[in-house]
Amino acid sequence: MMNRKEFNINTNFGWATLFVKRLELLGVKDVCISPGSRNTPLTLAFAESRKIKQHVIIDERMSGFFALGLAKKSKFPVVVVTTSGTATAELYPAIVEAYLTRIPLIIGTADRPEYLRNTGANQTINQDNLYRNHIRFYADLRLPKLTRARLEHLINITDKAFNIANESNPGPVHLNFPFEKPLEPNSFDAVLDRLLFDTVINKKVVINYPKLRMPSVKFQKKISKASRVLILLGATNNTKADRAVVKLGEILKAPVIADGISSARYFSKNKTVISNGASLVKSELASELQPDIILMFGKAPTTNAVLNFVKKSNAEKILINKFGDLHDPSRTYSKLFKSDEIDFAGSIIDFIKANKIKRGKEYLNDFLDCEKAIEKIKIQESANLKLEIEPKAIAAVLSVLPEKSNLFIGNSTPPRDLDTYGGNNRKEITVYSNRGASGIDGVISTAAGVAVKSAHPTFLIIGDVSFLYDISSLAFLSANKIKLNIILMNNNGGGIFKMLPISNEKKYFDKYFTTSHNLDFEKIVSAFGGEFTTIKEMEDLSAQELSTNDNNGFRVFEIITDSEKSKSFREKFSKSVNIKLQDERNKN
Repeated sequence: MMNRKEFNINTNFGWATLFVKRLELLGVKDVCISPGSRNTPLTLAFAESRKIKQHVIIDERMSGFFALGLAKKSKFPVVVVTTSGTATAELYPAIVEAYLTRIPLIIGTADRPEYLRNTGANQTINQDNLYRNHIRFYADLRLPKLTRARLEHLINITDKAFNIANESNPGPVHLNFPFEKPLEPNSFDAVLDRLLFDTVINKKVVINYPKLRMPSVKFQKKISKASRVLILLGATNNTKADRAVVKLGEILKAPVIADGISSARYFSKNKTVISNGASLVKSELASELQPDIILMFGKAPTTNAVLNFVKKSNAEKILINKFGDLHDPSRTYSKLFKSDEIDFAGSIIDFIKANKIKRGKEYLNDFLDCEKAIEKIKIQESANLKLEIEPKAIAAVLSVLPEKSNLFIGNSTPPRDLDTYGGNNRKEITVYSNRGASGIDGVISTAAGVAVKSAHPTFLIIGDVSFLYDISSLAFLSANKIKLNIILMNNNGGGIFKMLPISNEKKYFDKYFTTSHNLDFEKIVSAFGGEFTTIKEMEDLSAQELSTNDNNGFRVFEIITDSEKSKSFREKFSKSVNIKLQDERNKN
């Protein structure tokens, strides 16, 4: 007769349940699950959880990117569960992006027993450290055993993985779960002590924080006394950090060139943020604005113009980020501070205030004058343009986005146009992107994750090829009634390649690089139950139309653009800035 303190259990299900219960205690709120057989114990353990929301997604690739979006918005680990075999490989693109942008994911892959590897067993591949080049932590948990030692080991590994993903070295972590049949929870094959189970689950949680470096007094003094300090602010995925850096710029009287994918570009109140940095540093006037010190926060700049400016500059270059990541394609930075951006900025501000250091505005004013002049040139040059010109379309969409909304910017041409032509549109919007590896896959899925986690509307600007890459996500959007507003920039193929020297190879270019598809996107969107509108004129982009989404699902606003005319405009605008900038600056 069974003792009341013991109960019959399926070994695999008990093992998976312990894992899920521990994640609940650690505060995990979301799991993305793709159906399969070998992951049955994990799937059903999560299914019984009342604290973790289950997102069931057929396509593992989409599941990974959707989890990425959830984690981007929540800034907290999201779990992804797959079955064994090639399903695990489908997650790799999202894992790469999470790794390069330090987004916390906990990857739980089910597996066949180790002894079946390399035996020809069905749906079995070598999953041992499968993502080794792009993972922060890996553990193979071996076949489950419900002994105290093994249960405690599972808890220790779960805690370690969570702590790394969330705090000490953020990014994706991978736990591989081999399971042997029977997999179903009612297939009892073991007896478990209830007190032991509860004791192991409720073990005290210990959090390990990264050791950070603070600038020395000597360094604080050096920055505070330098007359020409330039701050570059890339994407940080941390609005509080962005505000701290902008505040540092105000105190230092230093220009802050904010990247287009940095939310700092859109702060309603700032006195030092430069939105036209890419155009400025590409002009001849850039030689007169050389800094003594460059402070670089966040990811590397989006545009080559800013990257080249940094590379050629003789300034002392200093990188600052919390985890000591080398965001330096130029390979010319002299110092790397593993320091929290907020604490670093605060220490310099406190030093200036405590020592009552007076900072001159001359260098900042030079940048502000140029900012104003370039903005005037931009308005003049684009005043009569139609939406078929991609930079015009990007600026037009940005101008009508509602306050507090989320803007997810796709890859390829859109982030470059946003950076250069987005302008100083002072709206409190939050910008998201997949600029770690800058792939064009999974963009809709990631934006959907952001939308689900947000109380404010989410807008995605995406190119047509990238849209096609993630077309299966539309079924998920429709089935789950996810309100995502997609602005589809359709130039009928790979328009970005027309900006590269390869476009001169006419014999091969159209077939191998442009790859025109000639697809009717309205039929595609309608087939998935979405709402479709073609935007032809500026008046179609009314704020009311974009901000109101009565449709209980996703909407696609197609803007048909001309990549050749867009290329010509970019070239013309660059020349105009170079010619007119000095004159406009002198007038102001």
